[in-house]
Amino acid sequence: MSPHPPPYGAPPNGAPPNGALQHGGPGHPAYGPPVPPGGYASWGRRVAGYLWDIVVVLPALAAMAGGAVLLAVGGATGEGGAATALIVGGVLVLLAAYAWGFYLVFRNIWFDQGRTGWTFGKRKVGIRVLREVDGRPMGVGNAVARWLLHGLLNSCLMLDYLWPLWDPRNQTLTDKILGTVVIHQHDPSRPG
Repeated sequence: MSPHPPPYGAPPNGAPPNGALQHGGPGHPAYGPPVPPGGYASWGRRVAGYLWDIVVVLPALAAMAGGAVLLAVGGATGEGGAATALIVGGVLVLLAAYAWGFYLVFRNIWFDQGRTGWTFGKRKVGIRVLREVDGRPMGVGNAVARWLLHGLLNSCLMLDYLWPLWDPRNQTLTDKILGTVVIHQHDPSRPG
């Protein structure tokens, strides 16, 4: 132990003076989040997953078309009991089909994708939507926001669907806004 204390402002206990090289400190973080193990999902896989998700709602869309046909036939028939029955039947079929379609969208696109990152279609083609920052599912609220943003951004020249073609992470504008990425990852709970 030195008989004299260190000069004012000097580091205590023999620490190196300012400007001296110090070894063993933490390094700088890498630029951006790491690339996921399976890599980013290609545009083709994203389109294939979307098409499978459309297949899920096709029965509801067919029922809507059937309800519209009943309404049209009932309206063209004129007045009377048969026309009224067709119109009422068409309205009931349309209401049921819309409710069914809403449930399918809620369950597949909002709830399942928000909680797990997978929709029916994404599971089928082996891709998943996750938060870019931590690799976890985005949550139901962000899944709803993602669905609404896709609709809004695609109303102008299908820009959101085409954006992954030139983006280095294959992200849509919606993915960039919400901080999500779509990765290539099969569901481990499903064989194959």
